[in-house]
Amino acid sequence: MTIPGKEIADALAEKLVSEVVHLTAEKTLPHLAVILVGEDKSSLSYINRKKKVGETLGCIVSVYRLTVQNTVEGLKTTVKILNDDPDIQGIIIQRPVPMPITKVELDSLVVKEKDVDGFRLDSPFTPPIGLAILSILEWVHEDIRSNRASELFNPNVNEFDSWLITQKILIIGKGDTGGKPIAEILRKRGVKAIIADSKTKLLGSSDEKINENTGKNNNRINPRNFNIVISCVGKPNILRHSMVSKKMILIGMGLHSEGNHLAPDYDQNEVKNTAAYYTPVPGGVGPVNVVCLFQNLIQATQTLKP
Repeated sequence: MTIPGKEIADALAEKLVSEVVHLTAEKTLPHLAVILVGEDKSSLSYINRKKKVGETLGCIVSVYRLTVQNTVEGLKTTVKILNDDPDIQGIIIQRPVPMPITKVELDSLVVKEKDVDGFRLDSPFTPPIGLAILSILEWVHEDIRSNRASELFNPNVNEFDSWLITQKILIIGKGDTGGKPIAEILRKRGVKAIIADSKTKLLGSSDEKINENTGKNNNRINPRNFNIVISCVGKPNILRHSMVSKKMILIGMGLHSEGNHLAPDYDQNEVKNTAAYYTPVPGGVGPVNVVCLFQNLIQATQTLKP
């Protein structure tokens, strides 16, 4: 079954609109500043999507563009100006940043009160991708509960958190903007996910037997042993048809270009009739992720308002 990311995002956005209306009545308008370094096409696409969603919600989204010729000091100066601006409540430095600056230093530039991406170690905000994955899984859980004929239905587990903690979860990829924050938010919910990285061999249905409790054998993992698989790599055919089971909830976060469009880590035509649930591209994780960013922005605005 296709997971309707746009529908999930619209439901979340509907709740946020009323909060923005309330803030606007108090003469406080949520304002997101996005800093873009260079001309990366994917980054431009992501920013345009954020602007459209922001306008729908009634928020302001301002884009500050720097060229690759700008120095790191120029970036720091821009961020400081935005940090000090009381009319801006959230700041994003769009990744990747083609400048000689470490991730640790880059993450620390935005003050924690405006770090709506949740990159700082002391950030009060959950990374939007983590919130998006939880929102998607909540939708799946509710759909399973309402469709009691589903083989995934467990009459003894009704609450989302109780259900989540019983699931065997595999995260493929441990990047700082993907697998890592997702694993962290699950850990905070009491869920320990298994993480596969570039050194891990993913096995198909006909490969060697894997430990039934962990789904793995040394550095070999069979995704079919897991209830939930979240793929965050951004390369084609990371998950092949033979690795997908009929009881799997498959979430594709990693994206790569195929011609003039983006695609997930799996062939959607192959998995759509196999996985119990899967996120499509477009209309999967992306729309939910963007709305969750604005959820953080509105939280920041409520905290920072005079």
